[in-house]
Amino acid sequence: MNVLVVAGEVSGDTHAARAIAHLRAFCPQARFFGMGGQQMQAQGVELLVAQNEISVMGISAVIPKLPKIFRALNTLASEAHIRKPAVALLVDFPDFNTRLAKRLKKMNIPVVWYISPSVWAWRKGRMKTLAKITHSLLCILPFEPEFYRGSGVNTYFVGNPIVEQMPTPKPQADFKKTLSLSLKTPVLALVPGSRHMEIKRMLPVFVKAANLIAQHIPGLEIVIPRSPNLPKEIFLPHLLQLNSPFHLRDEHLSEVVATAHVALVTSGTASLETALMRIPMVVAYRMSFLNWCIAKCLIRIKYFSLPNLAAKQPFVPELDQFKANPRNLAAHVLALWNGEAREKMLRQLETLSSRLGTTPTSLRVAQHLLPWLQPPPSKQLETFSSAPQNP
Repeated sequence: MNVLVVAGEVSGDTHAARAIAHLRAFCPQARFFGMGGQQMQAQGVELLVAQNEISVMGISAVIPKLPKIFRALNTLASEAHIRKPAVALLVDFPDFNTRLAKRLKKMNIPVVWYISPSVWAWRKGRMKTLAKITHSLLCILPFEPEFYRGSGVNTYFVGNPIVEQMPTPKPQADFKKTLSLSLKTPVLALVPGSRHMEIKRMLPVFVKAANLIAQHIPGLEIVIPRSPNLPKEIFLPHLLQLNSPFHLRDEHLSEVVATAHVALVTSGTASLETALMRIPMVVAYRMSFLNWCIAKCLIRIKYFSLPNLAAKQPFVPELDQFKANPRNLAAHVLALWNGEAREKMLRQLETLSSRLGTTPTSLRVAQHLLPWLQPPPSKQLETFSSAPQNP
């Protein structure tokens, strides 16, 4: 009883591994193979392709890796043809997974796509393709099923996987104690991203902004979460330029951010984690000039940060490309340090958290896959209706 699982990025590896853990408990006889990272491997997935072989950021960075990308695609398709999995779980990674799903469709292998491609931002024509190549699409943002309505795509809102990764709620003092920070210390979190290229582009800007902020906040200390896939060596040359004491930590991002008064965050899932910890933030993003020009031509959305997208309003300051300079970032952070702007954001963060679901998302994903593996036990599992579910 084989299941193909494909995750091309670190976050996808985490989300897939959690769902696999539930499936193993329900179906011990299931066997998993595909592409992923360390967490999927720890769940017993046979990795035919390691995700770090093909993971890239930005359109221009894809070209050098095209041979490896197509080799990975062919490997996964060939093994699917041989092993004939009962179902395929494709996690995010849209350009690669679209091509793979088309091949799986020809083999009559059901495709469950977990984490919707951002068709609401650009390339809306992909909805027709998704309707043809997927059995169902599991959405993690509450507005997505409504967007797909009438497209022929079977969509289900399963909650947001970030929610179940959050630490147990506790006073900020407890988080500070864990990181050996004084309770009276003013703390700024710098969250430069989880990819090497993001660190290269965002961290120098964040460091300069932090030095400007420190001129106004006496005794300021800096905390920086480190993604496990990134070596400390790529952080240190930049962090040594800080004029404040800093702490590069390996704990989960949310536990590090929870010690902060305000956070500077690179756009991505980290902004949603910061929001769920109820920490006021400023979100920024920079990319190569070529990628930025392409993005400006193709992407049609009002906001680019996940908290704003989920809330359908711009309550978190967003600064991209040239606007994301040290002086602007520092000014927005200082505006959130105290006063009405901070209190207003804290209220909006509380409201946002209630919109993202409470049931563990990975359990819902596992439940959705179970019909292909065995009939779900009626008393133990919450079942999905046959009709697409909307928030």
